[in-house]
Amino acid sequence: MSRQTNKKCAYCGEMRKSTIDHVIPRCLFIKPYPQNMITVPACDECNGKKSRNDDFIRDMLTTDVYGGTHPLAKQISMTKVARSAVRRSSDVAKTMFKQGRKTPFYSHGGILLGQVYSAPLNVKRINQAFFTVVRGLYYFKFKQCLPDNYDVKVLRYHPQDFRQVVKQFQEQLSPNPLPLLGEVFSGTFVIAEEDPFTSVWLLCFYNRIGISITVSNPELNLRGNENPSSEFGR
Repeated sequence: MSRQTNKKCAYCGEMRKSTIDHVIPRCLFIKPYPQNMITVPACDECNGKKSRNDDFIRDMLTTDVYGGTHPLAKQISMTKVARSAVRRSSDVAKTMFKQGRKTPFYSHGGILLGQVYSAPLNVKRINQAFFTVVRGLYYFKFKQCLPDNYDVKVLRYHPQDFRQVVKQFQEQLSPNPLPLLGEVFSGTFVIAEEDPFTSVWLLCFYNRIGISITVSNPELNLRGNENPSSEFGR
């Protein structure tokens, strides 16, 4: 990564020497990378914190029951993720080995299709990892830092449900699009009128994994009642 001088860090807001951070982790891609990768300046400390969750996101998405069916995700799972598992550096693999279990897998219509191997993951870490991604996306769009004390809620959807959510989002809210990064990433978002930091983000990975991230001011009590999804697996 190229060294910069006295850039405002997208994550902490401090003026520090920084590197170029890829908001959507490069480890989710295979070369050649898209030319329009989303980048922001990040200080060494924030970049280091984020990088520790980049592999976590990669391992979680590429071994997901839906995301893992995409050819790119399969290739990454069989190479990068497999190597991390052998080195015992993959927290997702460790959780799968310790807590993984076979669970029934149903179609969207409720038909039993068989069993898949899944494991509960750390909800707090999932929230933190995707909140960091959203903070990078927010800075990329507005050159401002999201407050780190805002509430965050991460929800994962069945692919069919997510398509409906995106459709309603587009019809009712006039959302702002995010750069399309090949078949790995797409997204859109809306900002609340009463608070420029309160926002809802719809992110899609590998054309199969739909996630919403709601960022809200705790003082405005805008949180919903849904529970964050903690089940990622294959």
